[in-house]
Amino acid sequence: MKAYSYHMLGQLQQALPYYREYLKLNLKDPKAYIELGAILLEMGQVSEALEYFEKASYMEPTNKEYLSYIAECHIASKKYDSAIATYQTIEKYYSTDIQNYFNLSYVYRKINKKHLSKRYLKKVRQQLKTKY
Repeated sequence: MKAYSYHMLGQLQQALPYYREYLKLNLKDPKAYIELGAILLEMGQVSEALEYFEKASYMEPTNKEYLSYIAECHIASKKYDSAIATYQTIEKYYSTDIQNYFNLSYVYRKINKKHLSKRYLKKVRQQLKTKY
């Protein structure tokens, strides 16, 4: 697929029209929405990227990757409460996900809630003891 090839080569502007054309023909392909959203996010078009991530997440509401992208957009827009809510949604479905704990810790640290940040770092340490 040309869109993906251009994306991987870092030629984001060239990839955009191919993804958009593909989506016109394949409205139910969440992965294409994610790829297009990722390009837009890389280009700094956060609100448009968020729209594509939300469309993908609507199709697969428990997909961790899709939800993580949504949270990234919220962080980029400094909507930290929305990012936290999204990461907490991930936590409901993936209660032992170490990366999600790091992400929650990071956002709490950004908004100066160090006690909550530390709580999630503690969960990381606990997971490391049980998993490895």
